[in-house]
Parts: sequence; C-alpha cells; structure tokens
Amino acid sequence: MPCNKYADADREIPTGVLTCTLREFNIYRRANRLSPERVQELRKARRRRKNRMYAKLSRGRKKRCNAVALAGFQALAEFVAS
Repeated sequence: MPCNKYADADREIPTGVLTCTLREFNIYRRANRLSPERVQELRKARRRRKNRMYAKLSRGRKKRCNAVALAGFQALAEFVAS
C-alpha cells in the first residue's frame, strides 16, 4: 500500500468540497467563514485530488498508446518475417 501522508486529512474533508466548482467552493468558504489556514488546506486538497485524476487519465492514455504501438510493431515483425 503506498504511503500517503495526506490520506487521513483528505478523508476528513467532505467529498463535495473537493469536487465542487470554484464558484461553489467560494460560496462554501464564505458561508462557513473559514480561516485563511483552513482555506489553504482545502485548496491544496482540491489540487491533490485533481492531480490524482489527471495522473490516472494520463496513465490510461499511455497504456492505450503503448498497446497500439506494440500491436503495430508485432504486425510489422510478422510482415518482415513472411
């Protein structure tokens, strides 16, 4: 299991706060009168969540691209061998 020093802190934050739009986040921030430190913490948690999502999408694209390239190389090898 990978070590993530932010995992416990991120679990305490409601998922809706992490996934909402910036406009909704600002409304939430003002409605709850959060301290500047708490706002920074939430912003960092939102950025971490977005980065994880982007990294996951990138890994999927890379995996699909590598599979297509491998299939092309195999087809070329079969063509050269025959």
